[in-house]
Amino acid sequence: MGYLKSLFFLFIPFFAYATITFEKSYGGPSTGHCGLMVEKNIDGGYTILAQKGTGANGIYFLKVDSLGNILWVHEYEPFYASNRISYSFKTFSEGYILVGYRDTTHYINPNLCLLRTNQTGDSIWQKLHGGDSLDIGYWIEITPDSNFIIAGETKSYGLGSSDAWLIKTDTAGNIIWTRTFGGVSYDVARCVKNTPDKGFIILSSTYSSGAGFSDIWLLKADSLGNLEWSKTYGGECYEWGYEVEVLNNGYIIIGQTNSFGWNYAQDVYLIRTDSSGDTLWTKTFDNCSDDDVGYSIACTWDNGFVLAGYTTPQVLSDKDIWLIKIDSTGNILWQRTFGGVKDDGAYSIETTSDSGFIIAGYTFSQPTDTIYSEIYLIKTDFLGNVYGIEERKFDFGIKNIELKIYPSVVRNSISIEWTLKKPARIELSIYDAAGSKVKAIRETDIPIYHNKEFIDLRDLACGVYFMVLKQNNEAVSKKFILIK
Repeated sequence: MGYLKSLFFLFIPFFAYATITFEKSYGGPSTGHCGLMVEKNIDGGYTILAQKGTGANGIYFLKVDSLGNILWVHEYEPFYASNRISYSFKTFSEGYILVGYRDTTHYINPNLCLLRTNQTGDSIWQKLHGGDSLDIGYWIEITPDSNFIIAGETKSYGLGSSDAWLIKTDTAGNIIWTRTFGGVSYDVARCVKNTPDKGFIILSSTYSSGAGFSDIWLLKADSLGNLEWSKTYGGECYEWGYEVEVLNNGYIIIGQTNSFGWNYAQDVYLIRTDSSGDTLWTKTFDNCSDDDVGYSIACTWDNGFVLAGYTTPQVLSDKDIWLIKIDSTGNILWQRTFGGVKDDGAYSIETTSDSGFIIAGYTFSQPTDTIYSEIYLIKTDFLGNVYGIEERKFDFGIKNIELKIYPSVVRNSISIEWTLKKPARIELSIYDAAGSKVKAIRETDIPIYHNKEFIDLRDLACGVYFMVLKQNNEAVSKKFILIK
């Protein structure tokens, strides 16, 4: 797997790129984290919902500026994003509304949970909805009458082992009405969007009906949640849907398929329908590997679409983030991959005001030798490119260590400056872009709080490197490029 890294910016003036681009990761070395959903803000920044920990250990909710620098971060427990493909929040005039689940029974009977915050992410209230079994919320939208509509799954209500669940609440989180859809088997609603007629389009997956083991299931409901029509899509194997976009004359769905595409492997699956749900065209995208999935889709200014998910470039290799730009009929215009030597994936994408893209996901490809994932945020230009220097930081809390380097493009040596909140044993090292330690500078107890020094780099080859400073369970790194 290879980073999508470009050195063109070394030879092109910086002012040639008015679009801000960056790659940032956020988290800590103790537990894995994953970015689930990102929204752009009117002030040019971004808000990110993230899973905390490798299991259901809570969520992070953070706001960053247009450069990806953290403005604030909140941790909510025991409120959970239910898993790495269940997530949602929406911004409205008074703050944010989040949906997931709250587990008070040690994973036996969690309930759907709504969490309302103010504009700086401070929790105002939580509301639980559900019965005596598992009930989860996956997606939330603001309705035209300023209430909330939620898609999810319920085992407490309905006909089958799990049914697709549609819930409308008021702005205080109180239920206005609920609807269940499904058969005798497993059915789940992953996404809901408002439609021009004040109704709703619901993207679900069903084991109860369709052609194969599981099919993508699209349902149209009126403003009261009553079913108007439903359609299934798929073949003899497995299909799952993750997001639907409402278009002027129909819908477009992104998901995954094992029935179509390359050698019955898992491929990105795209379905374009008319306003009645009848198929206009379908596309599959793969890298001739066993594992390619599309999780998120957004409409672009040229009437095309941009997709985000992950791909395994080679059979049995680790994953890369996969960014695909297509035209209005599903033909690929360009594609990009992002990542390193370990697993990396994307779960959410949005267009930005400068016609670029903002992507949220996770990365295991860190410059340090940790086994845990981080929240991964990528801002690209309109062609999916990232220019400039990447910066990675660990830990959301108070930083005990700080590291500065100068310059970011160097020849024979580099100037570094580091600060410690308290003296302790440190490790200062250089890692290459593949995550391997290539130069140990020092590993010792330091009695001082602040230091400046020059590091000789003449023993290293040209390339991309990371200066990494560790102290106890905290680490910070800075990227630099060595040229000769």
